[in-house]
Amino acid sequence: MRFLLQGTAMTTLLLITGLTSAAERPAHYPPSFPVAGIATEVDTLRGRLIVNDLLLYIDSHTEVYSPRGRTSLVDLKEGNTLGIRYATDGDGKLRAEEIWILPSIRSALPPPP
Repeated sequence: MRFLLQGTAMTTLLLITGLTSAAERPAHYPPSFPVAGIATEVDTLRGRLIVNDLLLYIDSHTEVYSPRGRTSLVDLKEGNTLGIRYATDGDGKLRAEEIWILPSIRSALPPPP
């Protein structure tokens, strides 16, 4: 519930500012992300990524994309704005399957209808 409230608050704040995302998001990126925010912890040795106080697990199977194309976990840095698609494993852990490094938090918003 806490995560949903944070995501809703962030989206509401960005929508209120009138900022749009279509011009900032690279063309090969998906139109929206289940999780988007600022990385506050990136620990590739322990396989941990924290975005918006949400712990996601990462490993060599996690696909990473930058505005230039496919890249690797090495390019993830604290402070990066990320869009993430994830799955919940059998232990209830959230595993990041695909991560997109975004130009800004505004580019995490879906395009206007």
